[in-house]
Amino acid sequence: MFAVGDTVRRKSQPDAVGRVRHAGYIEEATGNRIYQVQFGTAVKAIADAELEYLPEHIDPWDDIRAGIYASADAFKTLMTFERLLRPPSPIAASFGSAKAAFYPFQFKPLLKFLENPRKRLLIADDVGLGKTIEAGYIIRELKSRLSIERVLLVVPSRLRTKWKMEMERRFDERFEIVNRAKLMDLRRRMEQGEVDRFSWIASFESLRHDTVVEFLTGLRPSIDMVVVDEAHRMRNPKTKQNRLGKALSACAENMVMLTATPVQTELANLYNLLNILDDAEFNNGPLFEERLKAYRPIVRAGTAIRASPPEPGVAVEALQSLAENLHTHELTRSEFYSNIVDRCRGARRLGRDQLVALQRDINELSLTGNIICRTRKLEVIKDKVVRAAQVVPVRYTPAERSFYDSVAGLCRLTSPNPAGWGVTMAVLQAFRMTASCIPAAAARFRDKLEELISTADEGPGRIHPEAAVTLQAGSDESDDDGEPVPPLHAPQLSEVLRARRDDLRTALDQL
Repeated sequence: MFAVGDTVRRKSQPDAVGRVRHAGYIEEATGNRIYQVQFGTAVKAIADAELEYLPEHIDPWDDIRAGIYASADAFKTLMTFERLLRPPSPIAASFGSAKAAFYPFQFKPLLKFLENPRKRLLIADDVGLGKTIEAGYIIRELKSRLSIERVLLVVPSRLRTKWKMEMERRFDERFEIVNRAKLMDLRRRMEQGEVDRFSWIASFESLRHDTVVEFLTGLRPSIDMVVVDEAHRMRNPKTKQNRLGKALSACAENMVMLTATPVQTELANLYNLLNILDDAEFNNGPLFEERLKAYRPIVRAGTAIRASPPEPGVAVEALQSLAENLHTHELTRSEFYSNIVDRCRGARRLGRDQLVALQRDINELSLTGNIICRTRKLEVIKDKVVRAAQVVPVRYTPAERSFYDSVAGLCRLTSPNPAGWGVTMAVLQAFRMTASCIPAAAARFRDKLEELISTADEGPGRIHPEAAVTLQAGSDESDDDGEPVPPLHAPQLSEVLRARRDDLRTALDQL
């Protein structure tokens, strides 16, 4: 019926257009011929009864009259496209201005940012979903609405060039990478009454300096937009990065923070980030924790909907209990809440995408729903591979077992390590390499031993460059303001290495 190379579409999903790659086999049970059809990058086996030639002229109204409808995903994507293309209100003027693929979920932070009266947002999307693009959309939108003259991007020093290139390539926005001296020059000009326009990218390492923080706190220069990447660096209130965050927030008319890990060790991490963004709303740590406890039924409801199969009774009971708490009682009076409860009751009849949408709406009820935007890969990646964890027993040879046990024993000896977390992390990395591939780990350790022997042979004074990098691992990044970093000297270490040179060579021979 169809030939290889024909362009076809699925009758039940007219938006799924593909090309026949192979006329497969006849299915004995039904008598249908199964075709291999390529849809985008995926090839699927489809029965001929489900396929039709792609019409030369497609009229959606003819399809509707014939009872042919596209998928719900296609409809939602089309509605998002139309809303952004012809917005009912002046929103998303940034749409179409970026040289980036169109993903509806990347406009979710923009819309939430515009709805926040204080124009503050923490974007906590999973890694790889395009937080840089989402921040770019927000910057472009603000420029289309307001006279944005001062934009500051605060990023780790290693990411400055990446941000500069992305902003220029994707959004045609030119940013200048600046150091501490440039900030101090701005201070001088402000004290002389001059007003500058700028689009700057600066690193944490430059801005966290006491002189910069004092300048921001004292003169409080007006900054139209501040974007902070890897904002979790500011989570500790005892650090200079946290002081910098508060100083920037006080100067910023609009502020966006990006992080994939808003909570790393404890709930206080999240509170400290929100306190930087909005110290009026989040100004009491104990009260924040108390309110979060009141919102726990929302978490239970989400967990119940994620269960396999879903547990509608548990979800409904959890949501209804919100009415019994003073912190959450008001939530239960909205139509949005009532709609969620109704959908929870019929959760077992919902498809996967509908369940994901329900989970997302339940999360919107949370205490931080207006200031945190979080998208998970599970919600947006189609045909995501389901991982099936398996335990595969591995039998080591005596030599392999001895090697593995030696590295494991080293981990036990150095955790916790009084010398600092850098040593512990280095040993854990060695353990990970050993667990992954013993021959490769042995080769890596052999290279390191040769570096140490080379360092010992060079005599006292300067440490071998490779060893210096190893010694500095785990410390804060060096100053990037053009100031020379002094060479690392460790005469004591050199003496130890020379004294143990024979032991190092013995260990190398054993490897």
